[in-house]
Amino acid sequence: MKKHLILTCTCISLIQTLLAAPEFDRVFGSHMVIPRNKPIVFSGTAIPELPVKVTFSEKTLTITPNEKGEWSASFPAQKANATPQSVTVTQDGESVSLNDILIGEVWLASGQSNMKWSLSSTPSGKTSIPAADNNQLRIFNNVPQVDAYPGVYTQKDFDNLKEDAYFQGTWQVSSPQSAAPCSAVAYYFARDLQKKLNIPVGIIHTSMGGSEMAAWLPPSEIEATPEFAPLRGADWLESKFVAPWAREAAKVNLNNKTDVNHPFKPAYLFKTGISWMVNFPITGVLWYQGETDAEVNDNELHFLILTRLIKSWRTAFRQETLPFVMIQLPRINGGRPYWPEFREVQALAATHIPNVLTINTIDLGSTDGDIHPPEKIEVGKRTADLIATSIYNLPIEGKFPTLKKWTIKGEKAFISFDNAKGLTTIDKKAPVGFEIAGQDGIFKPSIAEIEKNDIISLTSPDVKKPVNIRYCWSTFVSPNLVNKVGLPVFQFRTNPHKMDSSLIKSVQPNAK
Repeated sequence: MKKHLILTCTCISLIQTLLAAPEFDRVFGSHMVIPRNKPIVFSGTAIPELPVKVTFSEKTLTITPNEKGEWSASFPAQKANATPQSVTVTQDGESVSLNDILIGEVWLASGQSNMKWSLSSTPSGKTSIPAADNNQLRIFNNVPQVDAYPGVYTQKDFDNLKEDAYFQGTWQVSSPQSAAPCSAVAYYFARDLQKKLNIPVGIIHTSMGGSEMAAWLPPSEIEATPEFAPLRGADWLESKFVAPWAREAAKVNLNNKTDVNHPFKPAYLFKTGISWMVNFPITGVLWYQGETDAEVNDNELHFLILTRLIKSWRTAFRQETLPFVMIQLPRINGGRPYWPEFREVQALAATHIPNVLTINTIDLGSTDGDIHPPEKIEVGKRTADLIATSIYNLPIEGKFPTLKKWTIKGEKAFISFDNAKGLTTIDKKAPVGFEIAGQDGIFKPSIAEIEKNDIISLTSPDVKKPVNIRYCWSTFVSPNLVNKVGLPVFQFRTNPHKMDSSLIKSVQPNAK
């Protein structure tokens, strides 16, 4: 009996040694920003079933962790606050604190390589990085530990692909050192938004180059959606849901292994890069992705995955109308024949799902075949401007001209736009990029003129009876048509792909 008691005490002592101090979940850290006007919930782990005290904002809560050692403490919501605060968790004489916590807005930036593109890799970074000191801007840059590089993965790579090891990062105050490796799009957006709101802003960046949408889907969504059956198990390496080049790259990396992790594996990036922060009430999502998926020309497939991704992330974060802001694919001069169709999918999602927005970058892409236009400052600015006016209702003209109405009168077509006040061209020449088609469905270049009330008229000597119109329907264009603040008109066609009505209905509010 005495030996048994000694053994029991030894086991308890060992457990308490292994869990000597309580811990916060990884989304929390010193120098963080906590979203304003929402309950403030801290969580973490500690010795199971032994009370912990959590102190924040001069209030202390006593919480008993569950049998797994998980604890959670909820404090009242606060308005934006630029005065640093601290939180301390104490259990059995051991404590841990997080310091320099601000209250403001926090956005999650995710996607593939154009979102991952670092500030240090942009031409404007030469002047932006030295000026990056900003105590009211905080950065949480999650860095993937393994890329889908050519060649066979080593054992070290497979070790780094463990789900709790793949993304590494911590909260940091914006400085030349913390901003340089961060996403340039995310940094410029957050910097500009912080100036507009004049409150603390935090940016959490989690991206992976080359990743397809399926890798960012929650596993539960893949299991629950019948159409996603080809993404389950090892079938993903042969699935049309994943671009051919991505499947082939993965096969080389894995070297015939099918039961191991890979950055492109369906649900992997959600599990490694998103799942651990879903209890954190982010303000919204910035999404810059599509280059990989657009390798395949399948609008309904892309619409299905994109809309399921948006809805499943909103479900995971428990915010039904969580703002989801997509950066539309830009132009590129060479290959990529299906980019116009993918841009249309992005626009359709924004049209049919509340609180989903798109950023028009068709004029900002490469003038060559580079899929990575290096300059990102204008992308960040446009994103901050659109969000400022659409989400925060600030008096900023950040909305892009979009097709409103079109009519045919004899040999002429007429188009009007929303958000097109002061419609003009940047080079003072006639608008370019318009095409019209007759009954034969063959589009011909058209002569465009800006008429009164910001209406565009179109004619073509090759089309006597216009039936349909399209604008900037190409992978590479040099558009010159902008509104009075210089924002370009969105690509469109008047005969868009007819999406399955059940897919459209599934993304409407209150759809089951």
